[in-house]
Amino acid sequence: MGEYLTHVPNEGKRGKKARADFHRLGGQPGYPDYLLDIARCGYHGLRIEAKAPKGCPSKITDNQRRWALRLTGQGYLFAYCYSAEEMIQLITDYLNGRIDGPDSGGEAA
Repeated sequence: MGEYLTHVPNEGKRGKKARADFHRLGGQPGYPDYLLDIARCGYHGLRIEAKAPKGCPSKITDNQRRWALRLTGQGYLFAYCYSAEEMIQLITDYLNGRIDGPDSGGEAA
């Protein structure tokens, strides 16, 4: 699985030049943090937006919501995860086929 799981370094505060470089190089604000490019459960792949644990300040941005809609509309499973344990469980369930796919009524978590 390791070859198929990618972290996208979108997070973080950037100065003016770094922000311009990020956009010039194709960075997209709100794009999910983790990409798992393995098709399972009727989905093309899994996209995960990692958030701070519940109870800590962590807002879902408008850009993140837009990406969730775009990606689910293209057949990807999209989820917000609030801990490493939650992300590990989601990936495990996804890889083992324990997620309802789009044909069985599944949708973004």
